[in-house]
Amino acid sequence: MIKFRLNSVLIRTVAALVYHWFVFVEVLETALQSGLSSSYDFLSVWSVYCDVIRRQIDWTDSQSPLITKLRELFERAIQHLLQCMYCAWSPGYVR
Repeated sequence: MIKFRLNSVLIRTVAALVYHWFVFVEVLETALQSGLSSSYDFLSVWSVYCDVIRRQIDWTDSQSPLITKLRELFERAIQHLLQCMYCAWSPGYVR
């Protein structure tokens, strides 16, 4: 009975963590699409997003799908931040 109870608690805990992980990623994606007021705000969100993915990677597994996801995330971040910086430096740009 105790073994079943521990497994049940473990399963519920893992399910809650997975749910919170998806909610957290959804919050970061929403923040990126919300139109923050400065490029520094976007930089902060991208930094946190990349850091969260980086912390999930098992670096002993060179074929980890999260490594590919992190690379794609870096590419998205670079493109988005370059676009934000370009707009901020453009003459007559008002946000």
